[in-house]
Amino acid sequence: MDTPTPPTQSSLQTLSVQDFQRLEAKLDRIEAMLSGPHQMLQDAPHLAATVTNIADEVVSKLAEKQIDVDERARHLLKLIEHLTDPKTLSSLDHFLAHPEQLSQILGALEQVPGTFAMAVNIVDDLIAHLQRKDIDVEQILKQTMQSTKILVEFMQSDQFRALMESSVFSPETVEIIAKMAHALRHTHDEEPGEVGLFGALRQAKDPSVRRTLDFGLRFAKRFGGLLVAPARALTGK
Repeated sequence: MDTPTPPTQSSLQTLSVQDFQRLEAKLDRIEAMLSGPHQMLQDAPHLAATVTNIADEVVSKLAEKQIDVDERARHLLKLIEHLTDPKTLSSLDHFLAHPEQLSQILGALEQVPGTFAMAVNIVDDLIAHLQRKDIDVEQILKQTMQSTKILVEFMQSDQFRALMESSVFSPETVEIIAKMAHALRHTHDEEPGEVGLFGALRQAKDPSVRRTLDFGLRFAKRFGGLLVAPARALTGK
């Protein structure tokens, strides 16, 4: 690497006044650039003290309004933690990539107050209509709450568990109950009469009556055995 040759006396003599002025201006700019950071370092303690005083004044004013700055700061840090969560950032990125979806959601939210108000008006009209028919809506609501409480308590009982684990809702049981209801309705529609002991014996010759007696006796035997069993025994516990 070549060492730069220092200027000789003859070369210095060839410099004009304008050259010296330009050189002096460059030195002034360099000095100004160097003095900036130095001045900032000298002013740093004063600036820090000023910022501290401003912060203390703000905290004092907030405390006068019964605002807990520490609590607010903790909530702010928690909010920042949630906002910087990868899932949150992913959702934000999705909405930023699909602004039309965000517009649809905001549009739906804007319609919520109107929809809620319309629902309230419908309920008010319904209550007014029931009251015009002398229907005590308040009493109905009380009875509904009481019925709901009883139903919830029953659903938590061993009896309800036994009912659900039995075959009461099986297709076969439902079919039997439907046949019984059909027979009850048609029997009720018939003209009632009187049957004595000998009449009952004569009816026993009817195959349908004998099938009913057989079903009733077999049912009585099984049902009688279950009458002495507690409800929990039916659930297998």
